[in-house]
Amino acid sequence: MDAGLTWSTYHFLRPGSLPQQMDHYLKTVDPKQGERVCLDHEDKGVNLGDLEYCVNYLRGKRPDLQITIYSGHVIKEQLGDKRSEVLATTSLWIAQYGSTPSWPTGTWPAYTLWQYTDTGKIAGINGNVDLDQFNGSRENCIAWMTPAGEEPAPTPTPEPEPETEPLVLVYKPRGVRVEVRELPDGE
Repeated sequence: MDAGLTWSTYHFLRPGSLPQQMDHYLKTVDPKQGERVCLDHEDKGVNLGDLEYCVNYLRGKRPDLQITIYSGHVIKEQLGDKRSEVLATTSLWIAQYGSTPSWPTGTWPAYTLWQYTDTGKIAGINGNVDLDQFNGSRENCIAWMTPAGEEPAPTPTPEPEPETEPLVLVYKPRGVRVEVRELPDGE
């Protein structure tokens, strides 16, 4: 954040002691006031009730945090068309490779992030990377990633290019005279 990057932490949920996992997550990342945290729900051994428990646990310990659920087919299989009032208080980061995502619209009318591939290429990185698309503008993405209650840092204004005289090349046939004059300002 100090470098002006937008980012978030996430915890990959596993079956087992959920309070211990949530306490470890909070202790390890020590999120600042209003920060976004993600619960990665990909393990079928973690059921819908477990996921809701984790959301409620985090809300009880840190009501200031913004919570996002990252999942793919597991959340679709477990939630289906049902509505979860607990999960409806979170945002959805859906993982689905292909051209159009689907998600449990009974809980989330819209997804926030869509991971559409895990075989993306980025200059300067060897190998495959996950690629995601934010469901909105660049400005809204920055605001969404910014801790609640903070104003996103303004995008730095690029330094203006130094003024240089324009270079104009004119090709003329022999015998034709070319005259170049500078126009008054504003013309």
